[in-house]
Amino acid sequence: MTDEQVVRYTELTARRMEIVMHSGASWIPEYAQELEEIDAELATLRQRVDAALEAKEARTENAPADTGQLNAFEDYSKAVTSELKGLIGLFEGILSNPKSADEIKEQADQHLANMDQAADRYWQSRR
Repeated sequence: MTDEQVVRYTELTARRMEIVMHSGASWIPEYAQELEEIDAELATLRQRVDAALEAKEARTENAPADTGQLNAFEDYSKAVTSELKGLIGLFEGILSNPKSADEIKEQADQHLANMDQAADRYWQSRR
Protein backbone atom coordinates (compact mmCIF):
# COMPACT_ATOMS: atom_id res chain seq x y z
CA MET A 1 0.00 0.00 0.00
CA THR A 2 1.12 3.53 -0.62
CA ASP A 3 1.50 6.09 2.14
CA GLU A 4 -1.49 7.93 0.68
CA GLN A 5 -3.65 4.81 0.97
CA VAL A 6 -2.58 4.32 4.58
CA VAL A 7 -3.43 7.93 5.35
CA ARG A 8 -6.81 7.60 3.62
CA TYR A 9 -7.55 4.38 5.55
CA THR A 10 -6.73 6.18 8.78
CA GLU A 11 -8.86 9.21 7.87
CA LEU A 12 -11.85 7.06 6.94
CA THR A 13 -11.54 5.02 10.10
CA ALA A 14 -11.37 8.17 12.22
CA ARG A 15 -14.39 9.72 10.49
CA ARG A 16 -16.40 6.51 10.87
CA MET A 17 -15.55 6.39 14.55
CA GLU A 18 -16.48 10.06 14.96
CA ILE A 19 -19.90 9.46 13.42
CA VAL A 20 -20.55 6.36 15.53
CA MET A 21 -19.39 8.04 18.73
CA HIS A 22 -21.39 11.23 18.27
CA SER A 23 -24.43 9.96 16.44
CA GLY A 24 -26.85 9.30 19.34
CA ALA A 25 -29.17 12.24 19.85
CA SER A 26 -27.41 14.27 17.16
CA TRP A 27 -27.98 11.68 14.42
CA ILE A 28 -28.83 13.16 11.05
CA PRO A 29 -30.00 11.11 8.05
CA GLU A 30 -26.93 12.13 6.03
CA TYR A 31 -24.79 10.02 8.37
CA ALA A 32 -26.31 6.81 7.00
CA GLN A 33 -25.20 7.64 3.45
CA GLU A 34 -21.78 8.79 4.63
CA LEU A 35 -21.27 5.59 6.63
CA GLU A 36 -22.17 3.51 3.56
CA GLU A 37 -19.64 5.43 1.46
CA ILE A 38 -16.97 5.11 4.14
CA ASP A 39 -17.62 1.38 4.55
CA ALA A 40 -17.41 0.86 0.77
CA GLU A 41 -14.09 2.68 0.52
CA LEU A 42 -12.71 0.90 3.59
CA ALA A 43 -13.71 -2.42 2.01
CA THR A 44 -11.77 -1.51 -1.14
CA LEU A 45 -8.73 -0.48 0.88
CA ARG A 46 -9.04 -3.63 2.97
CA GLN A 47 -8.85 -5.68 -0.24
CA ARG A 48 -5.55 -3.94 -0.98
CA VAL A 49 -4.31 -4.75 2.50
CA ASP A 50 -5.32 -8.39 2.05
CA ALA A 51 -3.65 -8.53 -1.37
CA ALA A 52 -0.48 -7.07 0.09
CA LEU A 53 -0.58 -9.62 2.91
CA GLU A 54 -1.03 -12.48 0.43
CA ALA A 55 1.92 -11.19 -1.59
CA LYS A 56 3.97 -11.02 1.59
CA GLU A 57 3.18 -14.62 2.42
CA ALA A 58 4.26 -15.69 -1.06
CA ARG A 59 7.68 -14.07 -0.74
CA THR A 60 10.82 -16.06 0.00
CA GLU A 61 13.54 -15.26 2.52
CA ASN A 62 14.93 -12.76 0.04
CA ALA A 63 11.91 -10.53 0.52
CA PRO A 64 12.32 -6.85 -0.34
CA ALA A 65 12.95 -4.32 2.41
CA ASP A 66 9.27 -3.29 2.64
CA THR A 67 8.32 -6.50 4.47
CA GLY A 68 8.82 -4.71 7.78
CA GLN A 69 6.55 -1.92 6.63
CA LEU A 70 3.89 -4.41 5.59
CA ASN A 71 4.12 -6.12 8.98
CA ALA A 72 3.82 -2.74 10.67
CA PHE A 73 0.71 -1.86 8.66
CA GLU A 74 -0.80 -5.27 9.40
CA ASP A 75 -0.24 -4.68 13.12
CA TYR A 76 -1.70 -1.18 12.82
CA SER A 77 -4.73 -2.43 10.90
CA LYS A 78 -5.41 -5.14 13.47
CA ALA A 79 -5.09 -2.65 16.33
CA VAL A 80 -7.47 -0.17 14.71
CA THR A 81 -9.97 -2.92 13.91
CA SER A 82 -9.82 -4.17 17.49
CA GLU A 83 -10.32 -0.69 18.94
CA LEU A 84 -13.22 0.04 16.56
CA LYS A 85 -14.86 -3.21 17.62
CA GLY A 86 -14.33 -2.16 21.22
CA LEU A 87 -15.96 1.22 20.58
CA ILE A 88 -18.88 -0.33 18.75
CA GLY A 89 -19.32 -2.85 21.56
CA LEU A 90 -19.18 -0.04 24.09
CA PHE A 91 -21.94 1.88 22.36
CA GLU A 92 -24.05 -1.18 21.67
CA GLY A 93 -23.71 -2.14 25.32
CA ILE A 94 -25.11 1.19 26.43
CA LEU A 95 -28.54 0.10 25.23
CA SER A 96 -28.62 -2.99 27.42
CA ASN A 97 -26.51 -1.74 30.32
CA PRO A 98 -26.67 2.03 30.79
CA LYS A 99 -23.45 3.56 32.07
CA SER A 100 -22.57 7.02 33.26
CA ALA A 101 -21.41 9.52 30.67
CA ASP A 102 -18.05 9.78 32.43
CA GLU A 103 -17.52 6.01 32.31
CA ILE A 104 -18.43 5.87 28.63
CA LYS A 105 -16.15 8.80 27.82
CA GLU A 106 -13.30 7.24 29.76
CA GLN A 107 -13.60 3.93 27.90
CA ALA A 108 -14.01 5.63 24.51
CA ASP A 109 -10.99 7.84 25.21
CA GLN A 110 -8.93 4.74 26.02
CA HIS A 111 -9.88 3.13 22.70
CA LEU A 112 -8.93 6.35 20.88
CA ALA A 113 -5.64 6.57 22.75
CA ASN A 114 -4.87 2.97 21.80
CA MET A 115 -5.56 3.81 18.16
CA ASP A 116 -3.26 6.84 18.37
CA GLN A 117 -0.52 4.66 19.83
CA ALA A 118 -0.98 2.12 17.03
CA ALA A 119 -0.69 4.90 14.45
CA ASP A 120 2.43 6.26 16.15
CA ARG A 121 4.03 2.80 16.11
CA TYR A 122 3.20 2.42 12.43
CA TRP A 123 4.63 5.79 11.42
CA GLN A 124 7.76 5.22 13.48
CA SER A 125 8.32 1.97 11.61
CA ARG A 126 8.12 3.87 8.30
CA ARG A 127 11.17 5.97 9.15
